Amino acid sequence: MSEQEAANSPKVRHPGFDLLARYRAVFRAAWQHRHELAGPKRLSDEAAFLPAALSLQDTPVHPAPRRLAFGLIALFFIALAWAIVGRIDIVAVAPGRIIVSERTKLIQPLERSVVQRILVNDGDHVEAGQPLVELDPTTASADRVSIDEQLKSAQSEVQRTRALLQSMSSGVRPTLNGSSGLTSGWSNSDTVAANVLLASEWSDINAKLAKAAAEIPRPSHCE
Repeated sequence: MSEQEAANSPKVRHPGFDLLARYRAVFRAAWQHRHELAGPKRLSDEAAFLPAALSLQDTPVHPAPRRLAFGLIALFFIALAWAIVGRIDIVAVAPGRIIVSERTKLIQPLERSVVQRILVNDGDHVEAGQPLVELDPTTASADRVSIDEQLKSAQSEVQRTRALLQSMSSGVRPTLNGSSGLTSGWSNSDTVAANVLLASEWSDINAKLAKAAAEIPRPSHCE
């Protein structure tokens, strides 16, 4: 066969193209007559009196499932858009410990207290003896007052014991004048309170001595 005869011969089409063309024609005809196939529109009251099959066929579908489907589709697309455009901060909560890479110095007071004020900032250059933090003096002041009271009580007991020993030797009523080195930091009220205790102890000792003397049997004299 020559080239001219091959060019003039009709081209053979694939059968699939003819099948697709037929489907397209059928779909176009059905789409044009879709309103005729649906039948006449009836009200709900009219569809109720039809046979069961026709009533089910002519009764329109309830719009709630369709609205629910559209709502789910809308939520899906909103979530998809948010996943593409939005930014979510990822935060992990876990116990841990901060470890700095530079040289550090542990600052620890002798007694536990509450930090009232921080006198330096992070990165400041400090010198030896410079105050760094200010602690709440409430607890320390209360402890100091308690220790002072205990010290005064011990000093008062020592002074009263010495005065009683001297008075038992001399027989003179004891008294504290606050001139001793142990009582140099006392106030007038502390001295008065110590003298009241001393007088009570001296009276108690004299009463015990008198009772003991009365209980000693006296020797009888025979004529």
